[in-house]
Amino acid sequence: MSVRFNESPGFLIDRSAHMLRMRARAKLADLGIDLTTEEMIILVALNKNDGQRIGDLAALLQRDNTTLTRQIESLEKKGCVRRKSAPDDRRAVQVFLKKKGVRYFESFDPEMRAFRDQMLSGLSETEQKLLTACLRKIQANLSSL
Repeated sequence: MSVRFNESPGFLIDRSAHMLRMRARAKLADLGIDLTTEEMIILVALNKNDGQRIGDLAALLQRDNTTLTRQIESLEKKGCVRRKSAPDDRRAVQVFLKKKGVRYFESFDPEMRAFRDQMLSGLSETEQKLLTACLRKIQANLSSL
């Protein structure tokens, strides 16, 4: 069976991810929040578990330590987070939300939840669970390459 390139799963995943980032970036701009979508995701992760170590955060977000450190430095310059040496290991660095980071999160979280609902509209709960399961399998397959 031949599939046209613009109907292949890889193409559709790539274009969907691109559209998701573009729309999310526009939503942040509409709110007057100067963050990239990657920085926004870091704030979401810290809101769920503040004080994570950079290595743990990098693993969770599937980013390398160097890239994540650069993004955290940007968030630090914007006044959203602070870094602190871990009390049990001075070599390890923990990241904490500052008040501005919490305010940003509280501003964009309801908007992003509504955005997610719009993005998934028309999909039943079963279809949403199936989509998530399929995407996790694809990620696992790609991780094993």
